[in-house]
Amino acid sequence: MANFIDYCKYYGDKDFNEVPFNDVDALILAELSYLNFSEVISILPNTIENVSKAYFSVVTNEKIKNKLNVYKYAHNLFGNVKNTLRFKDIIMTNYSRIVDTEKQFGAITFEYNDWIYISYEGTNEYMSGWREDFDLSNKFPVPSQTLAIGYLNKEAKKHKKIYVGGHSKGGNLAVAAAMEAEDNVKKRIVTVYDFDGPGMREKEFLSKRYQQLIPKIKKFTPEISLVGMLLYSTPNYFVVQSNMKGILQHHATSWQCFGSYFVPATQSESSIVFSEETKDFIKNNSEEDIREFVASIFEILKKSNINNTETVTLKKIVTCINLVRKLPATSKTKDKLFKLFNILLGLYMPNNLKKEKKKEVKKKETSKKQK
Repeated sequence: MANFIDYCKYYGDKDFNEVPFNDVDALILAELSYLNFSEVISILPNTIENVSKAYFSVVTNEKIKNKLNVYKYAHNLFGNVKNTLRFKDIIMTNYSRIVDTEKQFGAITFEYNDWIYISYEGTNEYMSGWREDFDLSNKFPVPSQTLAIGYLNKEAKKHKKIYVGGHSKGGNLAVAAAMEAEDNVKKRIVTVYDFDGPGMREKEFLSKRYQQLIPKIKKFTPEISLVGMLLYSTPNYFVVQSNMKGILQHHATSWQCFGSYFVPATQSESSIVFSEETKDFIKNNSEEDIREFVASIFEILKKSNINNTETVTLKKIVTCINLVRKLPATSKTKDKLFKLFNILLGLYMPNNLKKEKKKEVKKKETSKKQK
C-alpha cells in the first residue's frame, strides 16, 4: 500500500489537467498548514518551489528533530512536493498564525489558476488548542472558529472556485467557516474537506446552515478515530485504512491510498462506542456540568503529563485511571471520568472495552433485580 508521500512520487510529474485535483491532493495541502512559515512570510505570496527554498534554508531537519511528529511528517511532505510538476507552481499566500491562552489558529491559502484551497491548521502542541477542542462541546463559535470564518470571507472574494479543508481541528474550522460564510462565498465553495476533525454540537448540526452544506462536505476518518468521532458530523463519511495502531491512526501519514483514492476500511467498534458515549453525556448534562467535567479532564491530563495526542500512551492512560480512582467518592465527575478514560483505554485495547461494557450491562441487570 501507499501513503501521500508515495502519491507525490507517482503523480508528481502529472499536472492538474492530466489528473484533476482530488482527495489526496486536498489532504496534502491540509497537512502543509502545520508548518510554521513565520520565518519566511516576507516572501509570500510565492510558489511552493520558491517558498520551499527559503523555508528549508532556515528550518533544517536538526531544528525540528525535537518537534511533534505532526511537524516532522509535514516537513518531510513539503520536501517531497516542492519540486514536483504537480505542486511546485501553486502559489502560497496569506499565512496566518495566532496563538495565545484562549486560542490556537493557523491558516494558509494555496492558489492555482481559477481555484484556491484554504487550509486550516489542526491542533498542535499548545494547550489552548486542546482546550478549544473540548470547548466545542458547549460553545459555538470558539475563538479559532471566529477567526476561520473571517479568514475565509476575506480570502474568497477574488476567486471563482473555492476548496476549504483541514486535518484534525482544522477540519472542524473548515466546516465552521463554510457553514457561516457569506452567501456569495458559500455558493462558490466546491468541496469542504474534513480530515478526521471533530464535529459540531447537535444544535449547529441540525441547523439549516449545516444541513445545506452536507452535500459539499467530504469527511474522512481512520479505522480507530478519537478526534473525528467527537460530536455530530455528516453521516456520509469515508473510513480510511491506516498502517498505524490505536489513536496514532489520527496521523494522516498512515492513511493508505491506491492511486488518487483512499483505501476503504471499517470503523472500529471502540470508535463508535466513544462517539455514542460522548454524545449521550453532552445531551444529558448541563453546560455548567460539562465545563466542570472538561476542567477535571485537563487536571487529570496535566498530572499524567499528557500535553497533546502524541504524548498519549497506554501507561499514561492507566495513570489517568488510577488518578480518577483516588478522587473522593463525593466527586461529581468521578464516574464520568472513569468511563471516559476506560473508553480511551479501549481504543488501545479493544478487548478491555468489551469487558467494561459487559461489566456495565451486568451492573444494570443486578440493579434491576434488586429493585
